Amino acid sequence: MKISSRLFSTDHLEELVKRLLPVCFSLRLQELVVTAQEVTLVLVSGQSAACCPLCEEPSARVHSHYTRTLQDLPWGPLRVQLRLRVHRFFCQNPSCPRKIFSEPLSGFAERSARRTTRLREALLVTGWALGGQAGARHCAAHTMPISGTTLLSLLRRWGSVAKRTPRVLGVDDWSFQARSSGTLLVDLEQHCPVEVLLGSDEHVLTDWLLAHPGVEVIVRDRGASYLKGAIKGAPQAQQVVDRWHLLKNLGEVIQKTLAQQIDVIRQAGEQMKKNIRQTSLTPPAPAPPDDRRRKPPRRKPPPPSPRRAWQTAMHQQVHELAARGDNPGRNRQEPASAPQHGAQIPADANVCGPLLPSSSHTSRTVPDLSGRARAGSERS
Repeated sequence: MKISSRLFSTDHLEELVKRLLPVCFSLRLQELVVTAQEVTLVLVSGQSAACCPLCEEPSARVHSHYTRTLQDLPWGPLRVQLRLRVHRFFCQNPSCPRKIFSEPLSGFAERSARRTTRLREALLVTGWALGGQAGARHCAAHTMPISGTTLLSLLRRWGSVAKRTPRVLGVDDWSFQARSSGTLLVDLEQHCPVEVLLGSDEHVLTDWLLAHPGVEVIVRDRGASYLKGAIKGAPQAQQVVDRWHLLKNLGEVIQKTLAQQIDVIRQAGEQMKKNIRQTSLTPPAPAPPDDRRRKPPRRKPPPPSPRRAWQTAMHQQVHELAARGDNPGRNRQEPASAPQHGAQIPADANVCGPLLPSSSHTSRTVPDLSGRARAGSERS
């Protein structure tokens, strides 16, 4: 790395300030005040003469002095404030309407400005990149406090950053409102807009191309106005039809061509529908026998659940008893279950269950009761 200057501990602080403040005129440091958030430099201009901004005649006659307060780029986490004492001079030209003028700070700050030129450029770059509110937050994080409204005002006042002339230029018209149209210029290599022109005639495009030479390729639509403007403004540039307009024109040509053959297309569609119907009604041809067809694999049935196993065992037992001629209902007394909804109950069925005795039990107990009744009557 090339070293432009080197300072040692024996050098004065003024030498360091001169390196940190690149100005083309002499400045003398009077005082340096450092706080927790800001660095203040009190400076005095060493110029002995200046030129009048109107007649440009030099003058060395000093009228008075005044102090300008400027904000500069930060030094690390600290803001930098400059209090610069400059001169006011008398204009020596008797015909000049301005009699007194202030000392200009060319290259360092504009007239009546509150910021240095390099701070203003840094704010403009941030504003064009991020916008108002986002740019203000970014500047506050880098110790350059500014509001979003002020940042937008700087952008409107100083205009956009100078851009190079695009090599491949896209030209198309667009509408501001219903009755006013304009021309949109786009850099097709960088994929960003270049400028918006008021008007969509050939003179607008011609004037812009003459003021910005260097365009090699112009991508446009097939309008006659842009064709004439491109020929007059950049005759050396190659003109190319825009891809969107090319596809749009191709689609329109195909649509017109097919519209002329609409009857043929309808007949072809009806014939295709008939073929599809005949194909769907015809049974499919049987597949040829294949001797080498593989047998499906034998799968083992899953093991039965405990309930299913109990049902199978009871079903088998009932069939075995029926085959021997036994009545399972007489050999084994099972608790009566409630009849299901909708089930048909036979007429001789015992609905009350165990509360009423069966017919066989009644036939066995009636003789016993009649014998006991006769025995009681004889005793009496």
